[in-house]
Amino acid sequence: MNETVLVAAGLAFWTVAGMVLGTIYFGGLWLTLSRVAACSNPRAACLASFALRLALVLAGLRLAIDYGPAPFGLALAGIFLARVLAVHRIKIRAPRPVRQGREERA
Repeated sequence: MNETVLVAAGLAFWTVAGMVLGTIYFGGLWLTLSRVAACSNPRAACLASFALRLALVLAGLRLAIDYGPAPFGLALAGIFLARVLAVHRIKIRAPRPVRQGREERA
C-alpha cells in the first residue's frame, strides 16, 4: 500500500511539474507578445524570449526523461494541459466581435 501511494505521488508530481513548465512557457510567450511593441528591437526580444523559454522546458523534460518514460509522458501531458488552460483563459478574456443586424448591413 505504501509503495502505491509513493508511485501515485510521483506521477502527480510529474504532471504538476509539466503544468508548471507549460505555465512558464506560455506565460512567457504572452508576456513577450504583450510587451514586444514597446521594445526597440522586437526581433531580438522575441528570439531571446523563445530561447529562454525553450531552454527551461527542455531542461525540465530532460530531467523527467531521466526518470523514465512515464514521468516524461506525464510532464508532456502537463505542458499540454497548461496550454489548453491558457487558451481557454485567453478566449474568456477576449472581447467578442460585434455582429451587425440585418438592417445595418445594407
